[in-house]
Amino acid sequence: MVKNVILAVGLLVAGIWLTLYGVEHPILSLRASGWPTTDGLVVNSDVETFRSRRNVAYSAKVNYSYKVGAATYTSDVVEFSIEGGGDQLTARQLTRQFPAGSKVTVHYSPSDPKTACLVPGALSWRDALPITIGLILTFIGVLAALEVVRAKRGKPGDPKRPLKKR
Repeated sequence: MVKNVILAVGLLVAGIWLTLYGVEHPILSLRASGWPTTDGLVVNSDVETFRSRRNVAYSAKVNYSYKVGAATYTSDVVEFSIEGGGDQLTARQLTRQFPAGSKVTVHYSPSDPKTACLVPGALSWRDALPITIGLILTFIGVLAALEVVRAKRGKPGDPKRPLKKR
């Protein structure tokens, strides 16, 4: 019984956390579309290679600087979409789109200017994964919690079930 309660609570907590984590990127991305902009300069633009035993993945690393008021900031956030290692062609296309030395338009948060991006509103299929998995875990957690409650109440005719008071 205790194991079932721990499982239900664990699934609920994990599911809710993953769902909330998953909505952060799309919300930021959509909000960034309405943020103020400033001019920026791409400082560095390279393709990073990630190797594992089985795979090789590539990611564009674009660093840029920008000014808001008297303060200068740097960032490497191109978009708020969840990043994942991809193919070399996609990474190279991004570095060609934002080559070192090029001027860019930077969208920055008016309440926190160090939070910025170059491509607001960009979403990918990866952004749906944590939300989907989180909702599935939450649903399974709710079912597990209902089963714990049902088991605790007992079934009709169960000798361990307490009698109703009249």
